[in-house]
Amino acid sequence: MKLRQHLTPYTVIDGPTIHPWYRVAYFDPRRQLYVCYPIGLHLVIRFGHRLWEWFLAYRPSTLERLLQETINSAYEDGMKAKRQRLKDEEDRRGSSKGLEQRRSNTTADEPKGL
Repeated sequence: MKLRQHLTPYTVIDGPTIHPWYRVAYFDPRRQLYVCYPIGLHLVIRFGHRLWEWFLAYRPSTLERLLQETINSAYEDGMKAKRQRLKDEEDRRGSSKGLEQRRSNTTADEPKGL
């Protein structure tokens, strides 16, 4: 009889059993536990907790903000370096093209018979 009582659906994994008149209102990830209230009241608490999560609770933590700032700054630095490298390559190509064009223009302007 006691074995059946402990295998009811109210058993929480890795924890004690929930009293039969209580239901899970929400899961608290910071403390890694389920918060339970009496039947009926748990729905009100769950609704209030979800509203609170939706409107107020989600703010990135300090670690998340620092990580995002680091990623953004590294991306911007990489893009600046890439733009500079492309500009330098274009300048090198442009200066060599200009030199080739000047050489071809000077040879074209010279009279061919002399």
